[in-house]
Amino acid sequence: MNSLMDEPCINLKEGIDLKDLKDPNSEGVVFEVEEEQQPLETERMNTYFDTEEIVRNLYQPDDSSSCDDDEDDDRSPFERRMSKMEDITEEHNGRVMKKVLTPGAGPVVPPNSLLKVHYNGYLELADEPFDSSRLRNCEERKRLGKGEMFIGFEIAVSSMKKGELSRFIIHPDYAYGKMGCPPRIPADAFLMYEIELLHFVEKDEVDDFYRMSPDDRRAVTFENICKVCKAEKAEAEEFYKNHMWRKALAKYLKACRVFEEYHLKNDEEEQYQQKQLLKIFTNIANCYVKCCEPKRALPFANRALEIDPKHVKAYFWKAKAHHSLANFDQARQNLVKAQKLSPSSAEIRTELIKLNKDFEQFKLKESSYCRKMFSSSIGETDELKEVKPNTQDETSACSEDFKQAFKARLDAFIKDKDIDQLPFPSYQLSVPEIEYMIATAEQMGLDTVQQGEGRFVNFSIKKKKK
Repeated sequence: MNSLMDEPCINLKEGIDLKDLKDPNSEGVVFEVEEEQQPLETERMNTYFDTEEIVRNLYQPDDSSSCDDDEDDDRSPFERRMSKMEDITEEHNGRVMKKVLTPGAGPVVPPNSLLKVHYNGYLELADEPFDSSRLRNCEERKRLGKGEMFIGFEIAVSSMKKGELSRFIIHPDYAYGKMGCPPRIPADAFLMYEIELLHFVEKDEVDDFYRMSPDDRRAVTFENICKVCKAEKAEAEEFYKNHMWRKALAKYLKACRVFEEYHLKNDEEEQYQQKQLLKIFTNIANCYVKCCEPKRALPFANRALEIDPKHVKAYFWKAKAHHSLANFDQARQNLVKAQKLSPSSAEIRTELIKLNKDFEQFKLKESSYCRKMFSSSIGETDELKEVKPNTQDETSACSEDFKQAFKARLDAFIKDKDIDQLPFPSYQLSVPEIEYMIATAEQMGLDTVQQGEGRFVNFSIKKKKK
């Protein structure tokens, strides 16, 4: 709510007696304002977006054929533009006009789809946008048919194909009408949007499926089961592209359950199901590694290999999981198998180099003081204190660069809602570095937990449960 101090003030010629206003027998109060005084126009600065970003998103006419500067044409700029645009309303009432700037591919977005869009919104005679997902640097996720968009915007995106960039001019009746949306959108304002449809997922079958009872789900056709899984996988892939590992994992797990709960009718259905599950199992293993849960990745990598014993990605993510657990021999065995199946893979070659480097570090660090530190509580034991002076060399001190880098990593970890755990292999660290990490994590309200098995003991930093 705006403060009264934000509004312009007007001086009266004479003061008002409040007693007269309160008196029920009073005939009211007459007052006059000072002559030749008008409210001061206070320029409302655009505080919504960064100035440099606004400059990059100023409206630019798309072609040289625009007749905006034709002095003999008394129409408004929007009216002139609309004369070259297509009416896309069912009633052909001119309330939403469209011009394709960059064609898309594939079918028009289906009803009730989940959309991912970028857009800039402009008022007439304004170069800078009044609203922009690009200036926020955040793609908008919208759902058709759920009232999440005003009617003109919904009609606009419903006409688009994936990858399409189009311009729309929307009549106030299909936008914010007589009320507007102060302070950015005045009353009865025509709006121009440039919208890019980045991606969409069909959600009709998904919603219908999850609303069913378990008995009704068993009657769903295999074709519809595949549609549900396809939609879940499509969302998972979008989350993965944006490094939202935890959300991607949840979608892949849902697709996995839907496929596995379906009762197959014939060999053809089984072949297709196994082909899809192979990809899903591998992606789940991938996401678990990304989410710093390597132990949970291993069963899914193994299930993928049961379907296809020559699946390169399954061997790769199984190796990555073993690497994170410091099971160096198992990691190397799986990487060697993957390399035999795909000799030219640079990714596998890079992982082998990293594995060998980490193993050499591990052998150097594998000494009694490291094992005793992680087999005890976070605090030091007397035994450890006795060992440290004899085993710590001068080069293993905790540098300021290390402290700054670790602090920055913890800050990023706390802000990342998709990661709950941050592992740190002890073989890559000195005792002072380990001590600093544990103390800093505690100061920042994080838990430090012991992990690992056998001769190697590792630890990780976890967020506290609320």
